[in-house]
Amino acid sequence: MTPPANANERVVIAESGDVLLTLRNPGAPFAVWEREAEDGDAADKSVIKEEGKEDEDADQDLKVEGPPQKRRRMAERSRQGAEIQDDLGDDPERPCFVYQVSSQHLITASPKFKSEIMSWSENHKTDDGFYHMDTADWDPEAFAILLNMLHLRFRQVPKMLSLELLAKVAKLVDYYQCWEAFDLIADVWVRHARAYHPIPGTYSRELMLWILVAWVFKEPLLFNNATKIAIQ
Repeated sequence: MTPPANANERVVIAESGDVLLTLRNPGAPFAVWEREAEDGDAADKSVIKEEGKEDEDADQDLKVEGPPQKRRRMAERSRQGAEIQDDLGDDPERPCFVYQVSSQHLITASPKFKSEIMSWSENHKTDDGFYHMDTADWDPEAFAILLNMLHLRFRQVPKMLSLELLAKVAKLVDYYQCWEAFDLIADVWVRHARAYHPIPGTYSRELMLWILVAWVFKEPLLFNNATKIAIQ
C-alpha cells in the first residue's frame, strides 16, 4: 500500500468524496506497556523504602500504590502529560492528516460514522463545498487502511500486516463498529501475522495485542489460547 501522504497534505480516498476528515495528533502512543519496569521496581522496593517529602507529596496527589520508584515515575509522567496537553491545544500549525472521503461509504460501513454524519444539516457544509469531520490520535497508516477498506479500495490495502499494525487496525475497527467490512481480509492478516509473530508463552504486551486482535476479529480459538496463557 502507498504510505499516507506527508502531514498536512490531503490524502484522496474518494475523488468525488464530500467529506474532509482531519486526523489530529497522529501517531499517539499505542498500547503502552510498563509491566517490565514495574517488575524491576518490585525487586528493589526493599532497598528504597525511605524517600524524600517531595516524593511523598506526589504519592498523595496520585494515590498510586507500589514502590516509590514507580510512584515517582507516575508523578513525573502526570506532570509531563499535562504539559503536553497544554502544548497541543488547538494549534492550527500542528501536523495533521486530511482525508477526502465519501459520506455514503462511511454511512454504509460504520454505525459510528453514520451517527455523526446523519446529524448534519446542509448548513454543515462549508464554503469549500465539503463537510468537515475531526478525529485524533490514530496511527495514520492504520487509519488509511481503515478508510481504504470502507471505500472498497482493496488494491490499496496490504495483505500482510505486522502484529503491531494489525492491533492498531483492530482498535479502529472496534471503535468505528465496522467489523463486517473486515471479515475476509482479517482472516488473511491473522494467518500471516501468526506465522511471523507466534503467540508468546508468557504474559506480555505481545500477548495482549493478540487478545485484542482475536476479540475484535472473532477468532475464538486464538482468543481462548491467548487468554489461557494470560490467566495462567
